Amino acid sequence: MARQGSEPINALVRGLKVLAALNDLNDGSVGDLARASGVAKTTVIRILKTLVREGFVSHDEAQIYRVTEKVAGLSRGLVGADNRRRAVQPILDSLQELRWPVEFLVAEGLSMVIVQNNRDRAPIKLSLFERRRFPVLESAAGMAFLSALPRADRLPLMRAAADANPGASLPAARRWLNRTVTAGYAVRDLKELSPGMRALAVPVSRAAPLGALALIYFHDMVSSTTRDRDIVPRLHAAAEATRAAIAGL
Repeated sequence: MARQGSEPINALVRGLKVLAALNDLNDGSVGDLARASGVAKTTVIRILKTLVREGFVSHDEAQIYRVTEKVAGLSRGLVGADNRRRAVQPILDSLQELRWPVEFLVAEGLSMVIVQNNRDRAPIKLSLFERRRFPVLESAAGMAFLSALPRADRLPLMRAAADANPGASLPAARRWLNRTVTAGYAVRDLKELSPGMRALAVPVSRAAPLGALALIYFHDMVSSTTRDRDIVPRLHAAAEATRAAIAGL
C-alpha cells in the first residue's frame, strides 16, 4: 500500500502537461494541445478554462490559446538559466568538428528539455524536432540521464515516468537502461522524424545528473567504429566540460 500523501495529484499532472505543451507550441487550439500533451480534449478544455481564469493563458476569437506573462513568473527561480546557456554554448560550438548537430538537454520532472544547441554552427544541417520536451523513458537523452543516477534512485523515477505515460513499457525501458550503462551512451532511432536518423546521448553529471548531450545523425553515414572511436569520446569530453562550466557559475 502506498504511503498516505505519496500518490501524485493526477489533475495537477494533466494541467501541467497542457501548460507545458502550450509553452512549447507558443500557441495552439484545443486539438493541438490534446495531441501534444496526450490529455483528452474534454479535459484540455476544462484545464484551459481554469488557466484562463487564473490569468496564465489567454485566447483569441478563433479559440487559439497562448501563455501570458504570468507564466514567466513561475520561472523566477531559474535566475542562472541564461548564464548556464552562455556557459554551455561555446562547448556546443566546439563540437562542430563532429559535423552533426548537438543539443544540451536538462531533466525537468519526467521530461528532458532542450535548453541549447549548435544547429546553426554544425556543418551538417538537419530538419530537427521543433519540440523541446521529451519523455525521459522515450529519449536517448533520458536514458543517458538515468544511467548517471545512483542505482537506488533509477527505478522510482522510471516507475513514476511509466505511470505518467501509459504508452511506455517499464521492462523495455529497463533493458534499454542496462544497455546504456554498459555502453556509456544511449541511442534511439528517430523514425518519426526521418528514416535512418538517430540520436546518441551521453550524461552530463555534477554531484547529481544534470542532463545529457545528444548528437543527431544518420546511422548509415556513421560507422560503429567512427561512433565509438571518435564521436563518443568527444561527447564525453564535452559533457565533462559542460559539467565544469556549470559548476563554475
